Amino acid sequence: MSEPDSGQRFLVIRLSSMGDIVHALPAVAALRARFPGATIDWLVEERWQELVELNPHIADCISVDTRGLRRLAVQAAALARAP
Repeated sequence: MSEPDSGQRFLVIRLSSMGDIVHALPAVAALRARFPGATIDWLVEERWQELVELNPHIADCISVDTRGLRRLAVQAAALARAP
């Protein structure tokens, strides 16, 4: 849902715990009530993207693959330790 640009922007960062995401939903509604023209975006783990996209107060849902990033970090650390 696109909102008129009031110049105010918020980014909600709740990545991977469904419980944390669900508990943050009232805060997003409160932000919308207090700042009706603001842009509210959400950064979330890919697997929860659909849940966040259902929220009418969110302008943009930005998804990241944190599991993939963690795997990449582990592989990079293993390569760094290799002789």
